[in-house]
Amino acid sequence: MAVSLAALTAIAAIINGRLSGAAGAGAALVAGALVSVGMFAALWFSGLAQRDRRAIHLSLAAQLVRLGCPLVGVLALQWSYPSLADASLFGCVLGIYLPALLIETILAVRMISSAPKREVCHG
Repeated sequence: MAVSLAALTAIAAIINGRLSGAAGAGAALVAGALVSVGMFAALWFSGLAQRDRRAIHLSLAAQLVRLGCPLVGVLALQWSYPSLADASLFGCVLGIYLPALLIETILAVRMISSAPKREVCHG
């Protein structure tokens, strides 16, 4: 996951750096950091879900964190630093977030499906 996020961030930095200069490359690095925090926190929640009876609650929390960290971060940074908004911070977040979402979802499904099977007791 870390390698794929680093690769996606580097690609975004190269593309946005060519379009917006140094500010564009900086915006891509900030976007990569925002997405990384959300993705790794979501993977942590997914890891907890495989060992807990409240797996559905933890999976929903993972979804909220996965979406919330980058979204809240990009809104706060665009409000506080208009130069990042001019350098297409939101576009960089989307460009990194969407492919990383696919990769992170595949990893989360693997983690949950590889959990040891428990016998269900009714009654």
